[in-house]
This record gives sequence, C-alpha cells and structure tokens, in this order.
Amino acid sequence: MQRQLEGRVALVTGAGSGIGRAAALLLGREGAKIAALDFDADSVRSAVQEIVAVTRLRRAHGNSPPRAP
Repeated sequence: MQRQLEGRVALVTGAGSGIGRAAALLLGREGAKIAALDFDADSVRSAVQEIVAVTRLRRAHGNSPPRAP
C-alpha cells in the first residue's frame, strides 16, 4: 500500500516544537519530503533527526508502523 503523500513536498514552519513538529512527523510518516523551518536551530535539528528515524523504521517494516517492544 502506498503512503498518501509519497512524492510530495511539505514546507512546515515551526517544525521544532508543538503542532509544527507533530505535523512534520505525520507528513513524513505519510511519505512527504519535509522542508522543516524554525527559529530555534537546535529544536528543528532534533525534529529532523526524529523524522528521519521514523521514516527509516517505516521503510524497514513496510507500510505498517513499528510495534513497541
């Protein structure tokens, strides 16, 4: 099953925290390429690392989300 946003690009402002971070993670899980922006470079860097980790796990386990141990 293909993810809904595969091949799309999402520009997410405020991606370092709160709703922006949650939106960036959700969009990434659905296959979008994320352009993450925030005033706080450290928080957006952390968000990007989390998005990359989640999308790698998703690819490794197919389209179903990884299960908690």
